Amino acid sequence: MIKIFRTLAYGLLAISVACQSKPQNPAKESEASGEAREDSLALLHAYELQAQIKHAVYPMVETQSIAAQSLEDAADDPALWLHPDDPAKSLIYGSNKKGGLATYDLSGKEVAYYPIGKVNNVDVLQQLSFGERSVSILGCSNRTYQGIDIFLIDETDGSLTDLSQESLTVDPAKVDDVYGFCFGRLKDGKIFAILNGKNGLMQQFELVLKDSAVSWILRREYQSPSQTEGMVVDELLGDLYVGQEDGGIWKLKLDPKDATEAQKLAMSGEENPAIAYDIEGLSIYRKGEQAYLMASSQG
Repeated sequence: MIKIFRTLAYGLLAISVACQSKPQNPAKESEASGEAREDSLALLHAYELQAQIKHAVYPMVETQSIAAQSLEDAADDPALWLHPDDPAKSLIYGSNKKGGLATYDLSGKEVAYYPIGKVNNVDVLQQLSFGERSVSILGCSNRTYQGIDIFLIDETDGSLTDLSQESLTVDPAKVDDVYGFCFGRLKDGKIFAILNGKNGLMQQFELVLKDSAVSWILRREYQSPSQTEGMVVDELLGDLYVGQEDGGIWKLKLDPKDATEAQKLAMSGEENPAIAYDIEGLSIYRKGEQAYLMASSQG
């Protein structure tokens, strides 16, 4: 019965908890109930805001549910790996903020799970020169040990091999909780791993791939006015976009040697009622010569 309740509204979940004769952790139960009420009110407000938007999108496919308790914020950032020979064998990698990284096929079925820690954001970079091979890598921010994981993606089945033999961790005194993450690549072949924290500090590291391992060198820091998360790089134009959750979207040049100041995109802030903070994931979609910067809004 409790399992049924958990798949429904938060109000029914509260009933299922009340029916238990001896709660495991009353303090945790109370905190979870409070969060559930807050989320319910936020959802009602989101529906009111959503009613102002004329267009809507609907999923063609959904993945299996992430392994987490019903009140936990778990599923977050995904990335797509395109199989080099057979597009039908391409995979989706998605974060479980409570425990690891999940792999799904294009039907949404989970085909692998890596319990590596509290993964937040995920990105994939393909067609990299690694010795005499062309390879793909996956990177993700990991809040368990405040760093990033880098994996080599097997070109046949998409399985992951850890390349982070050296400790790719950040200074928690500077980066307040590792949060957003993305890859970037310049036309000269230099590869970057870019991360940010809840205090809005972004750090850009150059990745060095050598002898089946990876190391990194800090090349730049950028301080946003407030909390950031979603980031994406336009490799064609060499631009890095950073989402300031309650402030808008900023554009920087990816090359750390370029001193061009960050620019806030027009209509990405409070002047646009459809944004309704906060800004979350960012992605770029190209069709022919036309390109679109896409942002998800959690408001």
